[in-house]
Amino acid sequence: MQGIRSMARVLFLVIGLEAVVLAGESHAEDFLMQLPAYPKLTYRISTTNQLVRPEPFQIRFARKDSSLFCGKVVEVGIYACTQDDNFGYFPAPGVAYPNCSHFKSPISGGAALCSFNYNDDLVSLNLLYTSMENYIRDRFTQATDIMSNNYYLNRRTKLQYEIGQIPFRVFLQKNGGGYDWRNVVSPSTQMTCNNKACYMRVEMALDPIANLPPTIDSILLSTDTLPVNGGTIKVVMIVIDDVDVKKVETVYSVGAQAYNPQQLHRTGTLGKTARGYQISKWEGEYIIPANTGYTARKIKINFKVYDGEGGVTDISGTTARIVQQAGLIDTAPPQIQGITVTPQNFPASGGGITVNVRASDNQGVGSAMLTLTMPDGRTSPMQMPLVSGTNANGEWRSSWNMWTNTATSPLSYGIKVTVTDVAKNTISSQTIPVTVAGAAPRTIKPSTTTPSTIQSTVPTGQKYPLPVK
Repeated sequence: MQGIRSMARVLFLVIGLEAVVLAGESHAEDFLMQLPAYPKLTYRISTTNQLVRPEPFQIRFARKDSSLFCGKVVEVGIYACTQDDNFGYFPAPGVAYPNCSHFKSPISGGAALCSFNYNDDLVSLNLLYTSMENYIRDRFTQATDIMSNNYYLNRRTKLQYEIGQIPFRVFLQKNGGGYDWRNVVSPSTQMTCNNKACYMRVEMALDPIANLPPTIDSILLSTDTLPVNGGTIKVVMIVIDDVDVKKVETVYSVGAQAYNPQQLHRTGTLGKTARGYQISKWEGEYIIPANTGYTARKIKINFKVYDGEGGVTDISGTTARIVQQAGLIDTAPPQIQGITVTPQNFPASGGGITVNVRASDNQGVGSAMLTLTMPDGRTSPMQMPLVSGTNANGEWRSSWNMWTNTATSPLSYGIKVTVTDVAKNTISSQTIPVTVAGAAPRTIKPSTTTPSTIQSTVPTGQKYPLPVK
């Protein structure tokens, strides 16, 4: 890229517009050129600082006598020169000249020119002029240096600057290779012409840059855990913005309860990023009250950062910062209001039994468990489901069938209920006895059959002892 040129340099840029007729005599009144309503070349600087070339420059031609052009090829050429001493000088087409560039574009060719008319014959010229583009880049760099700080970053509307005017004239080749100047027609009242040249505007346009919302570089909390009695949370935030941050607002909430918003204080400016964005530091603190509940809670801290042009960045939801606070330690056991065992005495055949316990707890009952002690000392645990009320105050129940007693002696069982709250505190009832009666003893009835007579073969007069009963 060439060095920065002065603003006056562009005034000496010279463009010559030529129409070349390969054969035929022409006169001043035979050929006219029509320019756009506002002839200008606009070089744009995009929001990414890229140079965007102008649209092709459009030119229309007309003449009174088409026979001079019928079957011929006509070209339009442009000379652009940057030498200071070239002002008002237009070299002939094809003539080499230091620091000049030659561009040309065909209007048409062959028989097509026979129907050539003023309204629809259009020529587009792409002015790819490296020296001009280098000048525009240098001019933009110069503008951003001498204007207010962060000028490029601050612009929010499209800016246009006229940086010069280019003189031009139109001429045709005559028989024998000479050239005649020709008339120029433009509907614009803003284009001026004198006996030497007409002038085309050259401008630089800077596309508007949209406002960028602030960027949160970092958020530092002094702690992310708090004891049950609360404490202080200090907040340090680093924020980046293309212009400047005006306000940082924070809100903390516990569950659905949101507390009054408060603002962090700006405590320093930490310089700028490589792109010129400002880095600032903001600080503040929260005093968190004691947790009066038994359950640990989450304290959510949301942030909103505002810049001076309506940009807002919201740190909330899944991006909010979370602080965990412990809850009170529960050491109180549950309370048992009553236990019923129905029935407590059974016949030897057994039967259905139901055990109910009513209990309550400040945090809630976690479970109710029944322990049945067998006559031989073995134990059998049974879970008691909640049948009415709530875990805070409800009724738990268990039912089953007592077993048959086949012995003549009664059998004794023991029932004990243990209630545990959600903090694992427990309470147990006294053992409640349950009895299953013994079976009735079996009775043996005497025989009613007469013993049969046995004839003795013992000799007469011998004696035998009687049967022992």
